[in-house]
Amino acid sequence: MKWVVLAIFLAMIPVLQTWLRNNPKQAPLLWSVLGFLPFVAQEWRMIIAPVSWAGYSGYVQGAEFSLIDVIAIAILLSRPTFRARLPFVGLWFVLAATTLLSAAQASLPVAALFGVWQILRVTIVFAAVASIALDERGPRALIQGMIVGICLNALVTIEQKLTGSRQTPGLFIHQNLLGMISHFVAFPALALALVSKRDWAMLLGVGGAMIVAVLGASRATI
Repeated sequence: MKWVVLAIFLAMIPVLQTWLRNNPKQAPLLWSVLGFLPFVAQEWRMIIAPVSWAGYSGYVQGAEFSLIDVIAIAILLSRPTFRARLPFVGLWFVLAATTLLSAAQASLPVAALFGVWQILRVTIVFAAVASIALDERGPRALIQGMIVGICLNALVTIEQKLTGSRQTPGLFIHQNLLGMISHFVAFPALALALVSKRDWAMLLGVGGAMIVAVLGASRATI
């Protein structure tokens, strides 16, 4: 089944790439989806691992590939004229190369290669977001998607609290992860709210992040 899902994911890349090129005015819709997906990808099973070490205690448990990666690749391929100098990309590749070299000396070389794969995935998403930010519509579209994600998690944490959970993780495996990602919504949303009059969407994002922080009761978040 995982190979079928992988084939579907790969087939989606040229479809989304073509759609973006043919519908540039609608591109912010997909950008918002990219901002939203990190909040639900794990819980909604939008991540597959053709090579999986589900029981492994390490941070990276397989060669994962997600719908987030699909959209990021499609965005980059749809912008062939993208020539921006991305900050830190060189450092990403240095980190990937160092991790790759360390695999030869690791007790579990395959597990080390999982880390290299994840670094490359992060680099692709980073590049896609940077390319989106070059468009004046980009930052707001991304943040709006993130606001929907944090508000959905806020609703889930309320339900979890009402059903007896002491520390609510939302749609994440731990409240610290939800708390950390809430910071990436709260601060840019608050910044936009301060410079925009009656921008209720941005205030909604700040409110959702506050609910997550209070109900999650995570020391890391607070």
